[in-house]
Amino acid sequence: MRAVYGLAVRDEMTPELTYDERIRMREHLDALDKKEATVGEFDLNKPPLKPYVHREYPMVLYSHATKQTQVAHNYEQRQTMLAQGWSIDPEPPKVAPEPETVGADGLTAAERAEIEALDAQLVKKRRS
Repeated sequence: MRAVYGLAVRDEMTPELTYDERIRMREHLDALDKKEATVGEFDLNKPPLKPYVHREYPMVLYSHATKQTQVAHNYEQRQTMLAQGWSIDPEPPKVAPEPETVGADGLTAAERAEIEALDAQLVKKRRS
């Protein structure tokens, strides 16, 4: 046991320790106590965080037809849902609208047709 604490090995007939040996043993025990009693300090406003580890699953899949989301928990569920029409993309790909032809008056053909329909309704109401 004495060798564990770095003390000279003595025969067991003299169990008393010298003053220097007792001081070295106390220092060694104090050092061990400090290691065990050390409590990590942290700020309550910013607690310690676990480091980020990328995990592929669970994965959210999107149904653009029904505007729903569902979670796939593993590879097999993901493949099944993709085969059923679910998508990995959160939004469907946007199709660029066709450019509308604008006349000299700054109106499109659809806007002109709407204006003419409203004018026709107003003329009918006046005559009645």
